[in-house]
Amino acid sequence: MKTPIEVLLAVAGSGGNLGIMGDKLRMLLPADCPPELKEVIRQHKPALLELLRLNFLIVRSETLNATLFWTPDEATKESLATAGADPGNIYTTSELEQLVHRRVTVEELPLIHAAKKRFSGKLTEW
Repeated sequence: MKTPIEVLLAVAGSGGNLGIMGDKLRMLLPADCPPELKEVIRQHKPALLELLRLNFLIVRSETLNATLFWTPDEATKESLATAGADPGNIYTTSELEQLVHRRVTVEELPLIHAAKKRFSGKLTEW
């Protein structure tokens, strides 16, 4: 685990949760959590605090076999990418609106997603 995003996903995968209380990082981890995870959280504490202050949603897509990040805007998208999220897996509100507006099907979505990733693209009106 090298990036704050990887740490956040590892915590979620372990059944744990990270949050902010005031200016402190709050860790809720299972009793059987590996000690290495606690250590990597401590190592990334400032970056995790910054990440948790952002407004985003993590979504696991079985259709795309990927973890996606839904964000309200480009600034949050850039912050998530800086924290280690794959930019091709980050969708802004405007991109999600385009998918809904076009009534993209389950069959079409993997093709659009693959093109977005391959060409470092952004979904716009079409």
